[in-house]
Amino acid sequence: MPTNHMTANPVKTVLTYVIVAAAASLLTLFLTGAFGKQRETGIVVSIDQQQELAAEFSRTWQRGPSEAEMRELINEYLREEIGYREARRLNLNADDPTVRRHSRAAFDALVRDSVTSDMLTDEMKQAYLDENADAFRVDNLTSFLQIFFDTNENPIGADVNARYLLGQLGNEAFPEDIEALGDPGTLPSNLENMSEPELAALFGVPFAVDLGSVPEKTWSGPLRSDKGSHLVYVQSRSEGRVPELAEVEYEVTDALLRQKQQEAIENTYLLLEDEYDVTVQTAIDPQ
Repeated sequence: MPTNHMTANPVKTVLTYVIVAAAASLLTLFLTGAFGKQRETGIVVSIDQQQELAAEFSRTWQRGPSEAEMRELINEYLREEIGYREARRLNLNADDPTVRRHSRAAFDALVRDSVTSDMLTDEMKQAYLDENADAFRVDNLTSFLQIFFDTNENPIGADVNARYLLGQLGNEAFPEDIEALGDPGTLPSNLENMSEPELAALFGVPFAVDLGSVPEKTWSGPLRSDKGSHLVYVQSRSEGRVPELAEVEYEVTDALLRQKQQEAIENTYLLLEDEYDVTVQTAIDPQ
């Protein structure tokens, strides 16, 4: 399907890049020590600390961490320590009773909040939609009528009655007495814009699959479901598609913003790790 890409406003694009650059420069001044207290650069992950990390993991998972999991535990500890120190250096949450975890959260929030939705251009949103099309795809939708026959109450005669009524209905799109036809049930006679997952949840997977092969504009069946037998009249189908950006811009912006904010946090820690002299003592063997 052709995609209508919005033409970029060159003035807006330039201003956006200026704003992003200014925000990044200000954040860099904070992170590299131009503002705030002197940075304490020495971090030692002691054997005792590593054993404590491994013990906490074991209490949660009932086993010791693998080598890769131990590296991730140490990496997470380093980030918590760096976040705590940077937050303390910038006087964030200095008086909080659980200062370490809250300070890292405050520091992460500082970085996260430096990336805002107005920094996201239409081109960036369209690229994100193109790269994640399946996440925003609209399902196949089916609108149909159904007449229910209770196979629990009448296991032998339900399908017989359904086939007899099928011969009487012909191609009448919407019988006036449709609610009175068939057996009493809890399902509505008219179901509109039902997706395949919704059909499977309501009628069962076999019914949802069978309904996909039923011709439109004619009564068909009986089709078996988890609830019984059904005569069906498919009124319309719409094929699944990837929506235009204008239809899902709010959702795309939200997802893209969260991605860019997380990238900002990851990149900030990578930058800061170069500012610290990290020593990880050796002698603990992962399980």
